[in-house]
Formats: sequence, structure tokens, C-alpha cells
Amino acid sequence: MKKQILSLSETSILVAMAVVLELIKKSLGFLNFLPYGGSIWFTMLPLIVIGIRRGLGWGIAGGITFAIVNYILDGYSFHWGTFIFDYLLAFGSLGLSGLAHKHKENMVCFILAFVGVGLLRWVMHGLSGVFFFAEYTPEKYQDHVWFFSFIVYNLSYMGPSTILTTALGVLLRKYIINENLY
Repeated sequence: MKKQILSLSETSILVAMAVVLELIKKSLGFLNFLPYGGSIWFTMLPLIVIGIRRGLGWGIAGGITFAIVNYILDGYSFHWGTFIFDYLLAFGSLGLSGLAHKHKENMVCFILAFVGVGLLRWVMHGLSGVFFFAEYTPEKYQDHVWFFSFIVYNLSYMGPSTILTTALGVLLRKYIINENLY
């Protein structure tokens, strides 16, 4: 029971941290440079930490909780599919970092957890772009919607965000893998 309460409390705090980071990012207009969403920032960090520290179930629950809160704060959606792909699946997939929970002391597993879930989130946003935003593809890319969605649009922010988040994770690793957060 004590471990459940600790896991619930820690997950709640880390989701709240992700929400605060997202609100800071949204208040800094220069970080929101893409017309249909997406920016370079490290909101993923606390969400990935949940999975690494608490495991798969808590990680996915934390990612989905953040997705719902973020969706409400964003206040718009172009299509029901964007809610599923750009929110639930994209942020829920960050919880798959929990697969590294039992191997978090191994630096390679630790880094692969960050990079792997960053790639999964990129795939979810890329698929959303192909399936639900294809009509917004610039004319010169109309015959290459997959290339535009995955490479031109979504990789432009997900690549740097994943690198930034992974670097911060490595810098904070000793605190992340420690059972106590101090």
C-alpha cells in the first residue's frame, strides 16, 4: 500500500511538472514556431522519468493523464484522430520507457529508453500528419505527404526535442535512478 501511494504521488508530481513545463513553453511564443503544433522543448522529461522510475503501467498512465490535461489546455482539435494520435498515443507511448525500469542502472538501456520513446512519439505525430493533416501539406509536397509529415514537419521539432530531453536525462541520471529523489 505504501509503495502504491508513493508511486501515485510521484506520478502526479511528475505529470504536474510536465504540465508546468508545457505552460512555460506555450507562454514563450518563440518556441511555438510550427503552424499546426510542435515545438522544441523538454516536456517529455518528467513523463519518461515516470516510466523509468515506476515501471510500464505507471508510465503509460502518467503519459495518458498528461495527454488529456494537455488536450484540455490546448483547447482545440482538428479531428478526432488527432486526439488519439497526437495526444493519447503520442504521450502514452512515453510511458513505454517503463520497459527500462528494471535495467535503469545500465546507461545504454537508460539512453535507449529516452531515444526509443522519442521515436515512438515522432511516429505517432507523423502518422497523424499523414492521416489527418494531408490536406494542409504544402503544394510542393502534395505527392510526398509521408515525407513531409515525417521528415520536414515532425522531425524538425521531435528530433531536437528528443536529443535535448535525452541529454537532460543523462545529466540528471543519478537523481532519476535513485530511489529517493534527493
